[in-house]
Amino acid sequence: MRVSIKFTDERACRSILIGWEPPIANVDGMKTLKPEVTRTSDEDKLPNANSEALNSTFNGVDSQEF
Repeated sequence: MRVSIKFTDERACRSILIGWEPPIANVDGMKTLKPEVTRTSDEDKLPNANSEALNSTFNGVDSQEF
């Protein structure tokens, strides 16, 4: 499964290995989710990589195992 996901996308494999968290912004000392309009291009690509990894995992597992 890991090889299949790595073949799909290197970032997808990385999201499985180290996890993924949404971007956080520090506003007036409070941590909040970073608005989508202010995210960098890399921050926009990471959620897609995580979704690709989840999709590959769900599609690679038998429905009874799921």
